[in-house]
Amino acid sequence: MGEGKVWELSGEFPRTYFFGDGGSMFRFAKSPEELDNRLGICLPPFFGGPSQGQRTVWKWQTKSGEALFQPFWVSPFKANYGFNPSYSGIPSAEQCIPAVSDRLRQLAEVQDELKHCLEAAQEAMKSQFDGGVRKTPEWNSGDEVWLDGRNILTTRPSPKLEHRWLGPFPIASRISTSAYKLTLPLSMQGVHPVFHVSVLRKHKPNEIAHRQRRTPEPVTVNGGDEWEVDGILDSRRRGRTTQYLVSWRGFGPAENSWELEANLKNSGDLVAEFNSKFPEAAARHRRTRRRK
Repeated sequence: MGEGKVWELSGEFPRTYFFGDGGSMFRFAKSPEELDNRLGICLPPFFGGPSQGQRTVWKWQTKSGEALFQPFWVSPFKANYGFNPSYSGIPSAEQCIPAVSDRLRQLAEVQDELKHCLEAAQEAMKSQFDGGVRKTPEWNSGDEVWLDGRNILTTRPSPKLEHRWLGPFPIASRISTSAYKLTLPLSMQGVHPVFHVSVLRKHKPNEIAHRQRRTPEPVTVNGGDEWEVDGILDSRRRGRTTQYLVSWRGFGPAENSWELEANLKNSGDLVAEFNSKFPEAAARHRRTRRRK
């Protein structure tokens, strides 16, 4: 159908109408009988003949414009323009047309109602989803947590020999609802300090008094504070200097740190013992440049 009148006929057909499909049979038909003759339409007897055919309802309906959207019970046409389309005819200049302010107010009300409906639908979907999700733990700065050590590379020869959880480490700050920044020791200076809550676990201190591990106090040597070395674990070359991986007495494996040979003057016997047992230890960490 071309552009013409949009109507719903119940009773007598309009006196004049226009069809512009391009064919001669659709042009300027003056009555339903003339249109039927051009199209070759014959009504069967049970329809009551031409009189019943004149009372047949002619209706144009846009499914996308009038169909109701089930969650909101508002048609897309009304959501855009504030009213449902009318099929009774095109309003003429003599008919009463609503004021612009009333139409804008009506459109604003419909849009506000749709906004509330969308928010309610989003809240319902959120509550349905959150019902099967574990609540994200919340910690404060200064709280101690354990760090999952499965993704932390160490010098141990096998992951089975590595500690399952490292730490505990204090929380430096909260980055987001699901990420925290930890205060890591110098031995882990190559590890990024921000971790997701899925690899963190709250540290619960031991409530038994004689089982609480206390951090040992430093020993004063030559006017300076020093901690006692428990053993030398590894060595590596950095430039022209040699560094040793030191295990400190009274501290856990997470506190191990790489120290310069000059910082271990008071533990020379341990350094000499390690070099005699593992003379090729530093060569294992030698860096090689890739050739292009």
